[in-house]
Amino acid sequence: MLRVGDVIEIFHSFTRPKKPKWHICICDQRRLFLRINSRPLWPSHHEIYEERNAFLEHDSFVELRQLLCFSEQAIADALRLSKNPLGRMDKTEARRLAMTARHVPTLNEEQKDLIWQNLTSQSYQ
Repeated sequence: MLRVGDVIEIFHSFTRPKKPKWHICICDQRRLFLRINSRPLWPSHHEIYEERNAFLEHDSFVELRQLLCFSEQAIADALRLSKNPLGRMDKTEARRLAMTARHVPTLNEEQKDLIWQNLTSQSYQ
């Protein structure tokens, strides 16, 4: 079962080369994710640190350019892999990400509100 804040590896056909990438679930019902990258390739981004996130192998960046939507099949395929979910953002890290997302010019207000509501919700544990 996928939860908001879970980090999973999903095959991403829009990257070059096409390959699996790590993504943070922002909305499980709408299948919306933010992608994690090892480098800050595009603005806007949010730095996340290995020392605060057990699922990371090194400091990385969450891309805040857009919310990505994956098909139910792509998510089901990803969740069948034994390593998924890779981990989950803790509540403090989720709140930091939500705060950063509130102020970036690359997301619209609806996206910012969705990220804020889901990552700072009372039910997020």
